[in-house]
Amino acid sequence: MATLQFLYRSKKDKGNLTIRFRHSSNIHYRYITKIVSNKDFWFTTKGKHKNLNDIANKGTAEVKNHKKKLEDIRDRFLLKFTKEFNHGVIISKEWFNETLSEIVTIVIDKTEIEKRQKVKEQNELELLDKKQNDYKTNLVTTAIERVIEVEYFDKKDSLRLFNQLKTKIVEYQKVKKVRLKTKDVTQDFINSFYAFLVTHFKHSHATSNKHCKSLTHAVRYQKNAFPNIVEVSHNINSVKYKKLTNSEIRVQKDEIVITLSFSELDLIHNTEVPERLQDVKKTILFISEVGLRVSDFNKLTDENIKTNNQGVKYWGFWNKKTGYDVVLPINKRILKYIDCYGKPKTTFKENDNVILNKQIKEICEIAGIDEIVKSRKSQSIIVNGKKTRRTISNTYKKYEIITNHSFRRSFATNYIKVIGAYNVRAVTGHKSDEMLYTYINESSVNDDQISQMLKGMNENAERLEGEQIEAHLTIIKKVSNQ
Repeated sequence: MATLQFLYRSKKDKGNLTIRFRHSSNIHYRYITKIVSNKDFWFTTKGKHKNLNDIANKGTAEVKNHKKKLEDIRDRFLLKFTKEFNHGVIISKEWFNETLSEIVTIVIDKTEIEKRQKVKEQNELELLDKKQNDYKTNLVTTAIERVIEVEYFDKKDSLRLFNQLKTKIVEYQKVKKVRLKTKDVTQDFINSFYAFLVTHFKHSHATSNKHCKSLTHAVRYQKNAFPNIVEVSHNINSVKYKKLTNSEIRVQKDEIVITLSFSELDLIHNTEVPERLQDVKKTILFISEVGLRVSDFNKLTDENIKTNNQGVKYWGFWNKKTGYDVVLPINKRILKYIDCYGKPKTTFKENDNVILNKQIKEICEIAGIDEIVKSRKSQSIIVNGKKTRRTISNTYKKYEIITNHSFRRSFATNYIKVIGAYNVRAVTGHKSDEMLYTYINESSVNDDQISQMLKGMNENAERLEGEQIEAHLTIIKKVSNQ
């Protein structure tokens, strides 16, 4: 059985301990350590040397701590010896000295002290860096930066949104005098942040909610990236966002869904405009009649014209954006526009919205489409001392708030009562009637449905009245026979 003993050999009151290791008759080594101990710890009053187990039976806290450290050295040494001896390692004197040097870390050599001090300082710096990195990783701003740098680095619109969000968070922290961590993003915070966006930045409900949703997404994204470091609220995945009442939604929709009637479109068609606006005029009329985006005009080609079994010509093609086959009969109004303006092609591209919207307003103003309507319009205002743009609800002349979004809605609004919701959806790509009616801000209860309801109720009333008269006549007939 292997043993490791501590021996006090110095004649002084304080001196270095010697370690003696025994294992069988062939292994017997000694090693003078740099461990300093007290002579009176190791000897009885009669001068007999104590074992390690006996040195602190009635000792002070100092003796007990000293004993504990020596026991740790003994146990670590014997554990390593057993493991390596069982694996065939030669237990030489060199092995003995090297093993004890590793375990007994007390040094007095100046060079070694300086070396170990540097190692200690380096370890402390690394630990401090790790704590600082962990702290930074748990900041909300860091979570947003990660989404910007890793998830949406190549998506222009998303980058703009998350950069705006970071600006809002920085301002929130400045005003509230806080430093937000990922675990701070709770339901209560989202409610507070929404209110801050509405009151401090004058943002709309939709914009405020968009920022709140982007924020929780950034926090969850950071948690997934660093699951063992990032701390989040327990309810982060069940956060609810501000909802408008049905009446508030209706009001906002009324202000957004601005359309042109058939008569207003005819007015534009019959209005002379400058040559520079001819392409815009053509675009307005064709979008309102075919219900497609400008980017889909290149599909309205002769190659995509098809004929059904009844000889009806139509455009038919696959719309990649909506994932639907588009079926569009070439009606008389379309043929009239083709005769006047040529095929439905345009020089405008999908990203020409700013130019298109400006010239659309010019056309409608020239045509006299100036009805006063309640709507929303982007205007320059001062927010927190800075000039910015916000969408303001007010009354405007109709031509002031017409945009390229108005014309697809005009198609859907004008034709839903003519060809029905199902056929309109074949063009717009909406997946349900409910989505289509929401798009044009109308009730799904239309005039035809009301008429059908009335017809059925009246027929039922007439049937009931007929049954009552027949029953009455039957009774009278029985009485007269008596």
